[in-house]
Amino acid sequence: MGTTSGARTVTLTNTGSVILSITSLAVTGTNASNFAQTNTCGSSVAAGANCTINVTFTPAASGSRTAAVTLTDNAPGSPQTVSLTGTGTAAVASLSPPVSRSPAKPSAPPARLRP
Repeated sequence: MGTTSGARTVTLTNTGSVILSITSLAVTGTNASNFAQTNTCGSSVAAGANCTINVTFTPAASGSRTAAVTLTDNAPGSPQTVSLTGTGTAAVASLSPPVSRSPAKPSAPPARLRP
């Protein structure tokens, strides 16, 4: 938990014949704060052009985390979404060598031999 993943890239391609006007591009949903996005899209994508959306994951808790990248634009079917899932895992600590849990025994003073 708390460690950021490497970025995953989504490519947005405008397959239409007019400019795609982007109103909003954001991470939304239940665990949106566990995901972050950066993009090269700006406010529009020319016909036939594309841009990239990079998403990272920083889990705030253990277990399954879900969200979506939501793109609101002037294309039919808007908004478009890309589902995001990730799993947060807790850190596990171990000691090496194993630590003894038995109580310490008092040591006797060294014996002295007398001639």
